[in-house]
Amino acid sequence: MIIFRGRFNAVSLAVYGDLVGERLETLEYEPKPLNLPTSVSLSPALDLANSPNPTALAEQLLTLMPSPTPLPLLIRLMFCLKPEEEDWDNPNFPYVYSNFELALNDDDFGNEVFDLDSLVQSVNKPLKHDASAESLTEFAGKMKDLLGSDVGCC
Repeated sequence: MIIFRGRFNAVSLAVYGDLVGERLETLEYEPKPLNLPTSVSLSPALDLANSPNPTALAEQLLTLMPSPTPLPLLIRLMFCLKPEEEDWDNPNFPYVYSNFELALNDDDFGNEVFDLDSLVQSVNKPLKHDASAESLTEFAGKMKDLLGSDVGCC
């Protein structure tokens, strides 16, 4: 279902896929004016655009699940990060987090084995909510150091 709302002089729409029924021949087409429905105000519980807490409805819906995923993690999984193939089979999924703090303590960081790509790969999953500000600052510092160095550069 697609709903278009607004004032349009013309609307073009492309629909892709296979035909489900027989094709009927149309000899002539006469555009007909559409009756515009009257707009109805949303109830305050559903009007997220004007809500003081727009995430409240989503959080309430998540509480209906037996073991709800925290909303921030759910948002990151939906919009920011596509889980790796093997993550779907992980019994801890969706609670699979980055191991960037282990990478910070890795002995390989001081030598040529640990490069910018390794640092980026260490954050290919969501960060834990309780990641310390110090570890995030240290991670950003090491990322800055690697970006400013010639390690792995052409």
